[in-house]
Amino acid sequence: MTGLGLLLASCGRVEQSPSEASAGKSGAMSSSEAQAGAPDDTHDGGAGSGPDSGVGGAPDAGPALCDGGGCGPTAVCKPDAKRCVGTQVSRCNASGSDWLTAVACPDGQLCLDGGCEKPECEPLAWYCQAGSVYRCNEHGEFGSAVESCDPEHQRCVTENDGSPAHCSDACKPGTKLCVLNGVGTCNDDGSPPKGGIPCAFNERCQDGECKALPCEVLGNAKACVALPCVPGESGCVLDQVGTCGADGKSLSQVTEDCKAEGNVCTADQTCAKSFVDIIAAGVDSETVPANTLVGDVIYVRWPRKLIELQTWIAAVSGTRKLHWVAYELIGNTFVLGADKLVVDYPKSEFHSSGVGSFSYQLEAGKTYLVGVVVPEEGVTRPTNSAYAEQLSFGVLEGSLKAPYAASIDVQANQVRFDISSHLRVTTASP
Repeated sequence: MTGLGLLLASCGRVEQSPSEASAGKSGAMSSSEAQAGAPDDTHDGGAGSGPDSGVGGAPDAGPALCDGGGCGPTAVCKPDAKRCVGTQVSRCNASGSDWLTAVACPDGQLCLDGGCEKPECEPLAWYCQAGSVYRCNEHGEFGSAVESCDPEHQRCVTENDGSPAHCSDACKPGTKLCVLNGVGTCNDDGSPPKGGIPCAFNERCQDGECKALPCEVLGNAKACVALPCVPGESGCVLDQVGTCGADGKSLSQVTEDCKAEGNVCTADQTCAKSFVDIIAAGVDSETVPANTLVGDVIYVRWPRKLIELQTWIAAVSGTRKLHWVAYELIGNTFVLGADKLVVDYPKSEFHSSGVGSFSYQLEAGKTYLVGVVVPEEGVTRPTNSAYAEQLSFGVLEGSLKAPYAASIDVQANQVRFDISSHLRVTTASP
């Protein structure tokens, strides 16, 4: 892609990038400021701050710095010590009184354990190795296999769209089978299909066919959205893992209570401190004017805390200021609730608001708009069909493109329910 590209698409996909960079700062804005035009560079409507290993959080107080003339400022870090801030590296100053501004690692490297290193693999990407399924961890390491395929009856398959690799059964040419949540056809040589025709949002692939699921009408899209879980099968509801009840909205039996431990339930029905819902890249494109907000509209089913946003933007010749934003829908208006300004580096293509840069509460039953403000003129953004897709905590309804402001009128800036904006949305327990 030439120029600047903001990638858009559907849920739950993992993409690959040559490099990543992130940084962020948090501030506060009064309610009176929220009513005045475009927001300033330090507005933050979220509560609290990020952890001291991230951006925007205040580090724990340490001992005072003392010499023969008396004690000076409190020490916050060991002089010349290094730490990672997202994918960037930050160094403690010579006096130990503060962390210096984080800087990007060279191309092809990430910050790992306080230093810039070339990772074994693209963080969070899926791979097939020695007939087994691997997922690269957040530190750029393969670790152990996620799944070992039966060498006689299965083979490991990777998808071109970056979705999870998986073990697929060998199949008879022309036979229909399920590929993720879609229908694929076995190849003439007996190898499994690389992809398939996706089932509708309210369908599930079973025995090589798309079959309708019970659904409910949610959010502004007024779409019939698949229920949180399939009756009788394992599922996640209200950040608890268990057997789905007959209504498809509750659990008849709880096997693991993630919420009680301060965790969230992930897409693969395990408990974790946080989870990244990936709204991945598309193939079509449209032009975005300068200073334009591009984001996703999400209906929240159960409460979470937004802690980080990430996306792809093509490299430019100079530094750029990126505003990462979160709005709450009140009546027919999206009202700005959190705004993180990040001064980012031109050689990086993957950008972040910063690890732990947000601490913004997402309440159940409400609709939010999250995204990034594109600073340059004439940006092209790829788009893709993504209608009423499931997230680990709610439903992706669509996307919105509008001039950057403290409030956005939904009627004047119509929500697109047929496409979505590429984002990684990281949430944690509220």
